[in-house]
Amino acid sequence: MKLGEKWNRNKIFWLAAAVLLVLAPVILMCLRSLQIGMNCFKLHPVWSDEMVYWRETYNFIHTGIKGGYTGANDLAPRLANFGTHSFMNTLVYAAFAMLFGWHDNSIMIYNLLFLILCLLVFVWWLKPEKTKLIWLTASMICYLPLYYYLPTSMTEVLNYGGILLYTAALLRYYQKHEEKWFLAAFLATVFLCFYKLPNMVFFIPLVLAVFSGRITKKFCLHTVGCIVSAVVIYVVNSAFTAPYPWFFSEVFEEETVGKMISKVWGRFTENLQNYVSLSYGTGMERMQRYFFLLMLAVLFLAIVWHILRERKQSSLLLAVSYFLMLAASFVLINAFYEVWDWRDYRMMAPVAWSALIMLILRFPVRYVLAPAVAALLMFGYEFVKPNQVFISWERTVPIETPEICEYIEFDENAADGFDNTLALEYVNLEIYCRLAPGIGVQNIFTPEAITRSKYILVEDTEYDFPGYHLEKEGDFGRLYVRD
Repeated sequence: MKLGEKWNRNKIFWLAAAVLLVLAPVILMCLRSLQIGMNCFKLHPVWSDEMVYWRETYNFIHTGIKGGYTGANDLAPRLANFGTHSFMNTLVYAAFAMLFGWHDNSIMIYNLLFLILCLLVFVWWLKPEKTKLIWLTASMICYLPLYYYLPTSMTEVLNYGGILLYTAALLRYYQKHEEKWFLAAFLATVFLCFYKLPNMVFFIPLVLAVFSGRITKKFCLHTVGCIVSAVVIYVVNSAFTAPYPWFFSEVFEEETVGKMISKVWGRFTENLQNYVSLSYGTGMERMQRYFFLLMLAVLFLAIVWHILRERKQSSLLLAVSYFLMLAASFVLINAFYEVWDWRDYRMMAPVAWSALIMLILRFPVRYVLAPAVAALLMFGYEFVKPNQVFISWERTVPIETPEICEYIEFDENAADGFDNTLALEYVNLEIYCRLAPGIGVQNIFTPEAITRSKYILVEDTEYDFPGYHLEKEGDFGRLYVRD
């Protein structure tokens, strides 16, 4: 074979592998559609969080920050009207909505487009060899948390897209040591942190990327810059997103630092027992938790191997930084959140996946084999025993407009956002998705906390809601309106 023909053949193979990776999300959606017997491109939200994400964007594209408040127990942010989760996902979806409109399945479709765009940039920046492209494609299609969440209206996919941009920029910095790549990785980290605050752990590899074996001025400046940025992100995020009424807020309400530490330690030890338990949660949940521990073990072995045998500083730094990132994520989630209801799929699984794709790109295949086999086994287990949590035919049922909607009107001249807010005792897809645009929705966890929302909808309660009168009663429940 002539040299030119061989080069052309290799180029064709590489292009085919690159296209396969970029289209991996579409392949995943098609595979999922075949498995569960639904058209995954047309499914609408059904879970409470999905409804909130959908509603927030719907309000934002119609009324901006002048609409009602989304959150819980009548808690509102100091600025704007974003809910408890984030405002970054709302801004991303709103950008797509300005181009393509907003429909019942829009979040899912825009997640797909966002991930494809991030993969395009990822391939453009790194240009991985064709073997690694195949490995990366498998890591996209066979990683169960991504396989589960892509055909939903959850926002988890934004996390994976941001991780792709972060990884590509970070590895380019390791290759070129040019500040523009550090800046790109930094901006990707800012995006990830605004999307979800526990993503602060992604600053760790960023800081260690400029460590040359000794404390230099550059290292100190980058470290201080990242720390200050993390503080600024936290302050801005706290100002623009509504407080959450449960554990995280409760920690800072303790009277003394000692009580704060005691509360966090109690939560951490309880979660740690559940995390390593052989009986807590479903079989699939346990396997995902152990997968995270496996990634920690693989990174630790990579560190030991490079110290004893290879002594490659860049690879050692990557192994150390990602090990610390995973360890920090493990401590943070178990100390401030909880191990239940697929929390480890949402909060920790993307961090483990980021380590996996880094290993694929920068380390010999022996480091990838164990996590790859584990991921494939979990993927195969899904087909043998499908997880029913993520399969719901309700996603295919048309959403009707309930009667209650005609009694809740948006007031564009309202002086306060709570004048356009409904406090809701129960989750109802039709209400979330069919209320007039601009109406915020507050979840009621404690009835006596609801004192600001203009509208209150409950099924049946003995609480009187002082300052409110019963406006309407029917099959939908009891609607109270502020006097």
